[in-house]
Amino acid sequence: MAGVCVPVSRRGWTATVAAVMLVAGVITPGPATAAPSGITPPSPPSSVSSDDYPNDGTPSGGVDVTGTFEVTAPAVRPGKVKEYAYSLDSGVLIAAETVPARTSDRGATISVSPKHDGINVLWVWSRDRAGRISAPVTYRFTVRADSGPGYPAVPLPPAITFPNGSEVSAGGQLTVTFDAEGDTDVTSFRYSIDGTGLGSTVPAISAGGSATVVLDVGNVSGSRPIYAVAVDDNGSRVSGLSQGEFTVLPATSLAGTVWDAYFLPQAGAVITLRPGDHQATSGADGGYAFTDLTRGAYTVTATLGDRCVASFALEIDSQGQTVDIFVPPVGEGSDPICSD
Repeated sequence: MAGVCVPVSRRGWTATVAAVMLVAGVITPGPATAAPSGITPPSPPSSVSSDDYPNDGTPSGGVDVTGTFEVTAPAVRPGKVKEYAYSLDSGVLIAAETVPARTSDRGATISVSPKHDGINVLWVWSRDRAGRISAPVTYRFTVRADSGPGYPAVPLPPAITFPNGSEVSAGGQLTVTFDAEGDTDVTSFRYSIDGTGLGSTVPAISAGGSATVVLDVGNVSGSRPIYAVAVDDNGSRVSGLSQGEFTVLPATSLAGTVWDAYFLPQAGAVITLRPGDHQATSGADGGYAFTDLTRGAYTVTATLGDRCVASFALEIDSQGQTVDIFVPPVGEGSDPICSD
């Protein structure tokens, strides 16, 4: 018997933006910001419009040429809105400014000065008196190239992606890619995790290209932010802030008991997990345990003396997994093979 176990676009390049998009005057709502049970955030603005920068694709204005944008109050419970938060291009609330809602119609007028030509995106959120935030509405408009007092323009915020997925176990490493998506003025990126200090820098593989970094995430579990900006070739022009989100999963553990065929605990069994060559030895009560394991597929082997008594594959994907190992009687069939 064998052992048994139990975006936006500019100059032909694109960036992804997760938002409520206002395109040709039509608003499609995206996911609202989560609110505690029984508490409802305000509704998003009904619309955003501008005579200075229409959203019909016609290039208007210029870099650093101020335009005004009219925000129409939500159709549902407009009286809840105290103010509107807004951000040009970045879509990051931490970088947003605010403007109070008018008492007359609960709408607002926003004045912004675009920092680059091509397509810009104005993000607008409703905020109530308790500080709750609505889902965003975005307004896309095109700024005329080679014009305005601020030309040449600053870069657009970089796209942030996670090539190997946005989940990682505590103590593991996260792969992150920053992408200028064709803006040849960009030659590097600044970034930081959890805060906006932007204390780390990585060069793009080429002007307008991308850069990939591998980061140690530490042991703080939960949803966590990463922030980044794009920087031009002489470091004098910096984009708005981009934000990505990743999740650090708590480290996993594995425990169990080594038994013989008569359910007597077996001490001194050496249990090995590969990859990683993690090892534990069963105690007098037959128990063994592993902690701080990375989620993933493992091969588990158990030896008792010079015998291989168990070998099997195991997917470790949760905290507190329990797997008992049973030692087959000597001479009853072939022992499993424990590969080195």
